[in-house]
Amino acid sequence: MNQESSICQSSDSKHSLLFIQFLLGGVVIALCLRGEAKYKLVSPAYPKPGAALFVVLHGCLSNGEDIEEDTRFSEYVNSNNIYVMYPEPYGPDAWHGCWDFFGSESQRVGGGDAAKLVKDIQSVAETNKISSRKIFAAGMSAGASLLNVVTACYPDVLSGVVIHSGIAYGLADTWQNSLKIAKDGPSVSKTRNLSCNPQNYRGQTILVQGTNDHIMNPSHYDLLKKDYFTGAQVIRQNFSGDEDYFDYQIEFFSSGNQLRGLGILVKGMRHDWSGGVPRIPFDKYGPDITPFIIQHFLKKSNAKRI
Repeated sequence: MNQESSICQSSDSKHSLLFIQFLLGGVVIALCLRGEAKYKLVSPAYPKPGAALFVVLHGCLSNGEDIEEDTRFSEYVNSNNIYVMYPEPYGPDAWHGCWDFFGSESQRVGGGDAAKLVKDIQSVAETNKISSRKIFAAGMSAGASLLNVVTACYPDVLSGVVIHSGIAYGLADTWQNSLKIAKDGPSVSKTRNLSCNPQNYRGQTILVQGTNDHIMNPSHYDLLKKDYFTGAQVIRQNFSGDEDYFDYQIEFFSSGNQLRGLGILVKGMRHDWSGGVPRIPFDKYGPDITPFIIQHFLKKSNAKRI
């Protein structure tokens, strides 16, 4: 295990603290504190040059351990030469483990959770010599909603993003109305804060949504397609499930001969990570998107941005 003890630290080491690092199941686990940030970083036991970073954000009433278990990104660390970062919300006032994607400070450049997350992502990438072309992120629910802020206000940070059941940038301005907007859809938002432009992002994008999601109204998926894929051509392909898996549709969005991203609509899925364990016992599974995400982004990481 050829790993430096500074695996979690940034160049501003006086505000950084690695409080535990150990080898488990063939990967390096580091639990890190840096200022008010806290995150878990899972690293290859023997990282090779050209490694990628995947940042995985959980939703409300959840934590990094939950999203790690649901998504199983950590299982692919050694076989794909990737680092996986599981951040936690900033500060002691994060309500029920939620990210602040709705505050006015967060929804502009330089403030709030989005700015802090970007700083930590760049710090981890710099410390571990990860190219900016190989930094990707995936979020579920509130985590996805925060990533919509990141792509709108910091469009050059992520080369690829997965928005799984999230609220589009600028719709919510308080925690209370974010709950209503999530459930009832974008149309109930009276105004939209467009301090940043969600259409500026040009990295690869994967949108995922279940049609039976009673927490995140499926109409959010339609607005997100406009934000990320305005002007793109679309080709749709349907896939049949079975007694254990839902049917689903994949939409391929392209400009010219370049793929801009995908939309995956899972027919009947609730507010669950697709491929993870359903919240309702004996419910069907969505398609297993985690290995697909990794392979798609790693394949595209050497392609020219559009």
